[in-house]
Amino acid sequence: MVEILELDVSTGFSDKAVLGNGFSYLKHLYSLNACNCQTFILESDTFKNTPNLTQVYFNHCSPRVYSEKHEEFSKLMKLKVLQLNGWLSYTPDLDEDELLALIAGLSNTTIEILKMHYLFNSFYSVSLSNILNNISVVLNKTLIQELHFTNNLNVHFNELDMPVKVPPSLRTLNISDNSLEALKLNIKQVTSLHLEDNRLGNYLANNSLWIQNSKLEYVNLSNNSSYKLHTTIFIGQKYLRVIDLRFNILIDSNFDMSSLVNLHILDLKNNKIKYLSDQSRMELDKVFKNNGNAKIDLSNNPLQCSCFTLPFLNWMRLSQKHFINYTQFRCTFENGSFSKPNSFEEVLLNLQRDCTNHLYLIISVSFSVLAFIAVLSAVIYRHRWKLRYLFYTAKLKYTSHRNMEENLNEYVYDAFISYSENDCKFVIGDCIKHLERNGNMKLCIHQRDFIPGEEITQNIISAIQNSRKTICIISRSFLESYYCMFEFNMTRMESVHSRNGKNVLFLVFYEKLLPEELPLVLYELIQKQSYSEYPNDEHGNVIFWDKLKMPLHTFRPRGYH
Repeated sequence: MVEILELDVSTGFSDKAVLGNGFSYLKHLYSLNACNCQTFILESDTFKNTPNLTQVYFNHCSPRVYSEKHEEFSKLMKLKVLQLNGWLSYTPDLDEDELLALIAGLSNTTIEILKMHYLFNSFYSVSLSNILNNISVVLNKTLIQELHFTNNLNVHFNELDMPVKVPPSLRTLNISDNSLEALKLNIKQVTSLHLEDNRLGNYLANNSLWIQNSKLEYVNLSNNSSYKLHTTIFIGQKYLRVIDLRFNILIDSNFDMSSLVNLHILDLKNNKIKYLSDQSRMELDKVFKNNGNAKIDLSNNPLQCSCFTLPFLNWMRLSQKHFINYTQFRCTFENGSFSKPNSFEEVLLNLQRDCTNHLYLIISVSFSVLAFIAVLSAVIYRHRWKLRYLFYTAKLKYTSHRNMEENLNEYVYDAFISYSENDCKFVIGDCIKHLERNGNMKLCIHQRDFIPGEEITQNIISAIQNSRKTICIISRSFLESYYCMFEFNMTRMESVHSRNGKNVLFLVFYEKLLPEELPLVLYELIQKQSYSEYPNDEHGNVIFWDKLKMPLHTFRPRGYH
């Protein structure tokens, strides 16, 4: 008696049905798993011989729809679970229209769980709002309970997009690991929400996620590079029981908690919290008052034991029943050492004594150090360009010979210049002058060197692959340009996939930008590698152009132009 069947087959464009007449004898077959098939053609009668299927899985498989009737799943009146798990590859297995055509066949089924993973990973970005709102319309009258749409690299949500809506019966929404940088939700009946592994950090610092109150009981915002949360993010969410904020870079939790009357667990593990501010402690006291069993987890945070944090540590001691693994906390002393487990009370007593005895000494030393730092900073700032000039002059003499050994003939260009049209004057006037004419470099400039008639994306990829380096001229207009950011991201991919991890990206900040103005991926990149700022200064310009030539300079055979 066959109940579960796994198929490892590609249907291609064969006229033979994969689930032929013989399958009609498998009366007890309820689960079908089609895996590792390059193509699986779905037609209106594909499942006519397997009407009892309740679970259908496409794993690492590319289902295709060519029928205009959209009845591929209409024969599966007992269907409960459908999973579409595409290939993790450079090109998507489904486009947006094909996916919506597939989902259209579910409108009259008993679908309860719909899972969609790894469907959109190509150059072409698709709208999360458009996809999920169309799915919501199709499944509006079904009894669907769970919707999972995850692991898509090229799904976006713009702040002007319509809020994401879901069918009224939905209780679990999972849109994790989609590289989302913004999101707005209209999910009144959903009780469990998964948003982990996205890039919502900057957005959550300045926006709320919801347009109305909901019945959310669980929300997962872990691993979103969140450094703070908007004060009103949980206003009105009175049903919330669990808030998961693990693996972020939060330094505090001072969002409004007045609505969290049913909160049971606030998970703040693996953040950057050294202490909680007065405001945060006041908000948490409200939660503890409403729910005597509420818990907060601060495990694996660099909690600081110092005179400054003594009020926070005293508060923890008084509220210890609300802290998960309280006795296992290890805090960091000012000298970098750690306290022993199960020694919190002893540490607290020692701190209270030391802080009282040395208060005046600490104040006087602190003022002296601050005065010294202020004077030193003023001197360095006044002579900053002279110091840079001396440093880079010495460095050039020591390191320039190392860049003479690379073979020039491997690439057509020394560098591809990625820039916004608003910065054209700088590139045409200054870059060509200093790098090509004076520096004997060969540059790829899109206005001059792109092939007419070719697609823009093809020209960009060709320029990156035929250039030893890509120089991005970062400005506000650069960040606002779709193709500039495309060039930036394609160069990052070139480093990882084609150059064996060798960095081929060189960043030049043409304008001074604040950290919050930068996309998260760019902000993370400049934390890991060096970059240059265009100084527009007499001494600074000399250093700037010499520094820019260093990664591009190669030994050229006689007669090279």
